Amino acid sequence: MATWQRLLKNWNGLGGLGLVVLYIAVALLSPLISPHDPLEMNMEALLQPPNRQFLLGTDDYGRDIMSRLFVGARSSLKITLLAVFGASVLGTMMGVMSGYLGGWIDGLTMRLVDIMFSFPGLILALVIVAMLGPSEENVILAISIRSIPVFARTARGPTLSVKEEEYVAAIRAVGAQPVRIILRHILPNVMAPIVVQVTLALAAGVLTDASLSFLGLGVQPPTPSWGSMVNEARSNMEFAPWTVVSPSVCIALAVLGFNLLGDGLRDVLDPRLRQ
Repeated sequence: MATWQRLLKNWNGLGGLGLVVLYIAVALLSPLISPHDPLEMNMEALLQPPNRQFLLGTDDYGRDIMSRLFVGARSSLKITLLAVFGASVLGTMMGVMSGYLGGWIDGLTMRLVDIMFSFPGLILALVIVAMLGPSEENVILAISIRSIPVFARTARGPTLSVKEEEYVAAIRAVGAQPVRIILRHILPNVMAPIVVQVTLALAAGVLTDASLSFLGLGVQPPTPSWGSMVNEARSNMEFAPWTVVSPSVCIALAVLGFNLLGDGLRDVLDPRLRQ
């Protein structure tokens, strides 16, 4: 049975896949499906509760919350995908090279990873953005650096096991170069845990992006972002709760979707967990 067929029969994976597909669809189609201009201020519709014209209400500037959520999803997806792509490539290659070559390279790489792990992820991202300045590019860099050690450690463990297999020893004995062995025989056999880690890193990336934006260090106004929308709604949450509930629910659903998808992929790709 194909992997995708097993995933569709896994309730966690199916639910997570549905939420992720919805998130991606909203982000990609946001310019087409936004009912209003997300930046347009309407002084006659300040803090309107959900109604026929504004399905999720308006904020304290009269801007349509639904339209701002759609555009915020696009910004969040772009930042998260770019950051996790860079981290997964660099971190995986670090882990595979470290595990395969061993010796002082392995020791040096793992000490560097341990140093990065000694800082809480969000604190490390905060320090990086605070030093470089708030911008979309720096948020991508911060999330990427935060995620690299996770991928390095995830890739190193399976590499240590795979490189001791007999077929790898046979390939090495006939004179194959280390780069060829790593790319053609080691890397394909350690991709299952990396794929699962990608989904978990995407969930963490969405949450980190929202946290930085909440603190004013993420995407800068007037571009909408989910974290900044929560921050802006704090002063109105007692008498206009819809302003803070909507972006908070979006963040929670995006993180939940990636986590459920990761759990489903783990069950599908790990032969020890298959039913």
